[in-house]
Amino acid sequence: MPIRHDLVEWTNSNRGHNQMLAKLFAFTIGSGAGLFFAAQAVPGVEYHGSWGVLAAAGFAIALLNLAIAPVLKILSLPLRILTFNLFSLVIDMAMVWTADLLIRDLDIIGLGPLFWTTIIIMALNYLLWTIILSPSLKS
Repeated sequence: MPIRHDLVEWTNSNRGHNQMLAKLFAFTIGSGAGLFFAAQAVPGVEYHGSWGVLAAAGFAIALLNLAIAPVLKILSLPLRILTFNLFSLVIDMAMVWTADLLIRDLDIIGLGPLFWTTIIIMALNYLLWTIILSPSLKS
């Protein structure tokens, strides 16, 4: 039976889309869970309402991190080089702050809580993506 090259090409072309959707899903879960943990542990971080608020905020942060943050990281490359990539933390904090502005029922009051919330979200997203989901997508 001959190999269907069109099917192989379609599968290879969709691999990038599947990985992007998996990353969006993982970052949504990680960001929502990070906000929940931050609301429990960091004074100045609150959400009002149900899990839907965390899901919407997690989705907003994931979408911002996948759509806008890469452009900002390319544009700020000289600053990132000068600061040994610490400026990426400022960009990630800006994404969390933007989600805070977009989601009415999420309150992050102050720079300190924003910093620790961003660290928690980054850590959970890293764990979800590299340890759990990334190996299963590589095979």
